[in-house]
Amino acid sequence: MWLGHNDARYVGRGRRLRARTINGGTLPVRVLTQTNLTLDIAAETLFMTSGGTFSDVTHYIRSDSVGTVDLPADTLGGTWTVKGNVVSYSATNGSTFVGTFGGGSILIEGVGLSFRYIK
Repeated sequence: MWLGHNDARYVGRGRRLRARTINGGTLPVRVLTQTNLTLDIAAETLFMTSGGTFSDVTHYIRSDSVGTVDLPADTLGGTWTVKGNVVSYSATNGSTFVGTFGGGSILIEGVGLSFRYIK
């Protein structure tokens, strides 16, 4: 059960949540397929502070048609608020996401993807 903004199971210094599944599949998960390019999410880590900020780091595997592979990363940050077991994220790039706490995990849905994070 979610106990609030300062629940040490989810938030605070050094607390991180790792994506266990995306759309029900275990990582890595393919999120883009084009003629000459594929993009997989290899790892996703969410950091939530008790001060109401978050940082989300995504690690990708990008492959092209000639066999070149690179491992880019992307970071998204912003603020979060909670009401009951629902957490709302507002990213600095204008994106918004909604998550639900329960069963020792957070399920965040947005941008056509569903991420289940565990601590």
